[in-house]
Amino acid sequence: MLPNGIIEPIRLKFKNQLPEEFLEELQNNAQFIKLKKGEILFSNYTKKNQTFVIIEGSLVRFITTPQGEDRATMFHTETFFPMIGSSVTEKESSDLSYYIIANENAQLVEFNRDFAIYCVEKYSFLAKTTFLTTIEQLQTHHLIQNHLIALSSIDFFQWFLKHYSFIFGQFQSQDIASFMGITPAWFSKLKRRTIQK
Repeated sequence: MLPNGIIEPIRLKFKNQLPEEFLEELQNNAQFIKLKKGEILFSNYTKKNQTFVIIEGSLVRFITTPQGEDRATMFHTETFFPMIGSSVTEKESSDLSYYIIANENAQLVEFNRDFAIYCVEKYSFLAKTTFLTTIEQLQTHHLIQNHLIALSSIDFFQWFLKHYSFIFGQFQSQDIASFMGITPAWFSKLKRRTIQK
């Protein structure tokens, strides 16, 4: 069950457009989670069919390569890919291990997939919001991945900094370097080179 203080920010985030009945059901069917920086939210071995929405803070999604290297694959904040979970990140055909870790202290709401499906079917506003948010996030994800693949590291660095500068202020340089597939040392050189221009 969610504490009373969590419902009000959710109500305000959606500009008081969420039905009170839904908010009551959410309060009764969701859990409030606090994470400390460096704490793992879940991996492919835990929290099956659970969904999380970030209320405050940020997290980083990592995969572990067959060689044992951890690579950052996405950044999450309360406004940038705020919904995460095994139902969002996992497919049975994947052989890769992954985990999601708190980049800083974070607060999240947790609920199971069945409750999410029930709510989307029952509340048309939520179904529309979920659909539009999903489309926007897919577009953003593809845009970033396409630029990461197509551009040189310096060109991607400059493009990423121009369009998603908040990531550079909120996340660790080593994680951004990992996401870009470069070493922290090369990341520092790119940063210096961009600042000097």
